[in-house]
Amino acid sequence: MKFDSRCLVYVAALLIAAVLPASAGSITYKSTATVTGNGVSNTSVAATFTVTPSSNGKTDTITGGALTFSGVFGNFTVNFSGSCNPANPCVLDFSTKSGDSGSFTLNLSKMTATGTIWNGKSGKNSETGTFSDSFSVPEGGSRFAYLAPAGLVIFGGIFLSGFLRQRVGHQENV
Repeated sequence: MKFDSRCLVYVAALLIAAVLPASAGSITYKSTATVTGNGVSNTSVAATFTVTPSSNGKTDTITGGALTFSGVFGNFTVNFSGSCNPANPCVLDFSTKSGDSGSFTLNLSKMTATGTIWNGKSGKNSETGTFSDSFSVPEGGSRFAYLAPAGLVIFGGIFLSGFLRQRVGHQENV
């Protein structure tokens, strides 16, 4: 029985060692979107922000956030930070020195960012644009980078369990 207990301890230690690197730390997101709309052309926005998950999973912290606009509204950057609940979208309202206003919404559970920007003028000079983008795998890697270690752990467990099973026809002496 001691042999089986040692094997179980080794297998448990192997699984823990394989799972530890998968724990999430801070995640940096980057995206670029084209702004389209009334009177808006050749305008883009780049979003960069870092999300640090909370230990209880209820509130994530957003740091180092920046929206960088270029085009019809001018070239400017809006910095942001804060905390938000992953179940509800985070909304950032902003205004610029030139009088432009906007809104930026991050939905961390759906991995999307949407926004609107307008210049506050009415009539022919009115310019309103919208943008949206979705993010890829959180850490920026490929799906294979997450599936390969998981597959190795699963197949390693299957392989090691073969050593722990009793063989057919094997009888214990009493």
